[in-house]
Amino acid sequence: MYSFGSSCVGTIRHFHYYHVISPYFGIGGDDNKLPEFSESQAILGEFGSSPNELWAEDLAGKDGDEKNTCFERLRVAAGKGYKLAMAWPNGGEDDPILSFTQDARDSIRRFTHTRFPKGIPPLS
Repeated sequence: MYSFGSSCVGTIRHFHYYHVISPYFGIGGDDNKLPEFSESQAILGEFGSSPNELWAEDLAGKDGDEKNTCFERLRVAAGKGYKLAMAWPNGGEDDPILSFTQDARDSIRRFTHTRFPKGIPPLS
């Protein structure tokens, strides 16, 4: 789901990337590969953190284990030049749609732990 141009709401150019159509919202089915930052000139405003929606072309199944899903997707985004990429929650125990599971939180922490000199910002 690309949000560029005059229909974009907000002041920061961004887009949402969902490789597979979501069973919850019916959105997705985007390009086979996450575009390079040089192509989008935008932040990755949202990507799915569910291991059930593989990034087949970019990761070839490395994101199929929930313990690695966010880590691998953030690694790909960083490698393609994105300075900011935000994961959408994959469902936790308290709120199945708007919470991260513990595995997802741990995966994000594993990616970010060396990138913040003053400590990791809280996830909740």
